[in-house]
Amino acid sequence: MLTLRNRVPFVPHAAPNPILRWPSVRGAAYYNVQLYRGSKRIFVAWPTFHQVGLRMSWRWSGRRRYLLPGRYRWYVWAGFGARKLANYRSVGSANFVVPCGQTPGEVTKPPPAGHRI
Repeated sequence: MLTLRNRVPFVPHAAPNPILRWPSVRGAAYYNVQLYRGSKRIFVAWPTFHQVGLRMSWRWSGRRRYLLPGRYRWYVWAGFGARKLANYRSVGSANFVVPCGQTPGEVTKPPPAGHRI
């Protein structure tokens, strides 16, 4: 489990199928979670609870994505009211690393040609 904490002096390594968790925000109807590898956004979720689990692979923006070795950064915003009102408050962000030689969930299909970390 990877949690948002202030002043964490290290970047944790991800476990297989990591769970991203953050403090709940009073009055939040939902959360917006975004995951980046480098400068590329690769995952977005809209959970109503203060955590979301990552799978070894998923489809997003019309493409198959994989949790490959590399550095990741994730951001969370709390949403208030209807999503179409776009009333958000930042909850925070955190980093994690998937080390080389340890692909969470042991992806059996090779990554797409030309993938970058």
